Parts: sequence; C-alpha cells; structure tokens
Amino acid sequence: MQQRSIYKSIAAQLRLGVIVLLITCTVSEASDNSAFTEAESGQEIQQPSVDQQLAYNNSNSETVINRLLYMKTAFEEKSAEKMSDFFDFPTSNFMFIRRNDELAERLALNNNSISRRDFIELANIDTASFHPSLYQLLVLLDLDELRHSDVVERDVEIENDGCYYMYRLKIDESILIISYGSNSNMKYLDLVSGEECPEGSYFLYFDIGNDTLKFTGLEVAG
Repeated sequence: MQQRSIYKSIAAQLRLGVIVLLITCTVSEASDNSAFTEAESGQEIQQPSVDQQLAYNNSNSETVINRLLYMKTAFEEKSAEKMSDFFDFPTSNFMFIRRNDELAERLALNNNSISRRDFIELANIDTASFHPSLYQLLVLLDLDELRHSDVVERDVEIENDGCYYMYRLKIDESILIISYGSNSNMKYLDLVSGEECPEGSYFLYFDIGNDTLKFTGLEVAG
C-alpha cells in the first residue's frame, strides 16, 4: 500500500515536470516569434552603414557648397531674383527687406506674407564691406572644407578694431546653420576711445533639400 502511494507521488511529480517543460517551451517559442515578427514588420530600427552615412553627408555637403556659391553670386550681382531661390513663397520671413510703409501695405493685402514678386521688387541685395555680415562670411570661409568636416569656422581680428568677428557654418544632418557675430577684443578695445563693441550673433537656419537650400528662420543673440 505504501509502495503504491510512492508510485502515485512519483507519477504526479513527473506530470508536473512535463507541464512546466511545456509551458517553458511555449513561452520561449512565443518570445522568438515576437522578435521575428517585430523584425519582419520593420519595428526593429536598422542603423545605416558607414558607407551610407558618408554618402548622405557628402551629398549634403555638395548641396550646401553649390548653393552657397550661388548665394555669393547673387550678392555680387545684386540679384534679388537669384536670392529669391532661397525662400519658399509666400513667406513671412523678411530677410533683405527694409521695414517701411510699402512693405506694411503689401503685408496688409497678403495675410502678413510676401510673394516672390514682392521679394524681387523690395529686397536690397548688396555686397557688405562691413563686419559681421552674411556676405563677408561667404567671402572669408573656405567652403571646400565642408567636404571633410560638418563645421567650418573662422575668427577675424582687425588691427585697432575693438571687436573681433566670428563666422561659422555647421551642417546638422538636413539643416544648415549659418552664424556670424562680434565680440569685444580686449587687445584693442582700450585704444578705441568712447566706443564699445556691439556684441551679438545672428543664426540663420536653412533646410537642405535635393540641390536646394531654403531659409526657415533667424535668431538674434546678444
């Protein structure tokens, strides 16, 4: 009788072991299927290869270089028509346009925005000889360096000038950030009597597209 009870106990333990084993296998299989399903459905993020990333960066660099050379030409030709290629119209960005009564009238008629025709008629495109300026940035920076780096920058010091000037280009994936500004140059500031350096910086943002640069915004600091 006692021996029969022992056999029943062993049989029960064996059945329990089989059940546990079946549950474990089922969970493991479900986990494997889940991982397979996520990968199959695209939920698993695949990182681009080094070659793909380099090709992407080089493509953006070439676009930026070509378009900034085109922008430099627009300045030198004083061509508002060429400069208009850097904007999507209608636009509420009034870069290169003086605020005056004529602009206010056109804005009132066009829901506070301007057309390409308005830009071409009102924009003042000129080669600025002063620092800091967007044109001087295009003159002073070596754009070819963008083929090897995402950042190109240069500080300019002028003898007996109480300021030094900062110029910088940065490609941040599909965004180009142009910045230029001025800061006090203590080396010469004491020599400039009664004058202070107007410290500050401008930040211009452009979307990099398929052979295009489109202006999206401006920030001023300082």
